[in-house]
Amino acid sequence: MERLVDRLAASPFVRRLDALPGPVWALGAYGFDRAVRIAGPLLSGGFGAWDAWNTAAISTASCAAALLPLGLFAAMAARRAWALPLASAYAGLKALASLVTCGLQFVHLRAGGCQDLAWFLSAVAGNLLWAAAALALLLYFKRSERIARLFPRERRRMVPWAVAAMAVVLLATGG
Repeated sequence: MERLVDRLAASPFVRRLDALPGPVWALGAYGFDRAVRIAGPLLSGGFGAWDAWNTAAISTASCAAALLPLGLFAAMAARRAWALPLASAYAGLKALASLVTCGLQFVHLRAGGCQDLAWFLSAVAGNLLWAAAALALLLYFKRSERIARLFPRERRRMVPWAVAAMAVVLLATGG
């Protein structure tokens, strides 16, 4: 067992994981949590819930939205050239999706569709908290010297089609 631990500790991937700063780990933990929360109901219900193409499309979009932060964390651990620009775009889009969802909740309230004020306040506060957390992560990516060392500016590469796909998935699923 000790040899296995020593071999793992010597692994380049484990060393790259160890070098990642805390906010990147928070993104990974958030991604893991989202993946578990979406996988549980899908796996427990089997594929019988996919009774129509629209249900399958919604489930697929929800799965993609849930796996995005986990995939970005893995890409950052692997030091992919596109990882930081996409993670930054994800944080910005997540903040935007949370604010749009919050705005839609106010529209719903104004239309008289809100029956439970406590639920409404909780939903608005939760969306504002997620928007603030995503903006804080975006600012960290922009200003951190540690991130700048791990992902030098000259090696970063933006992938516009991936940002467009993320925008569609995040805005379609509410983030």
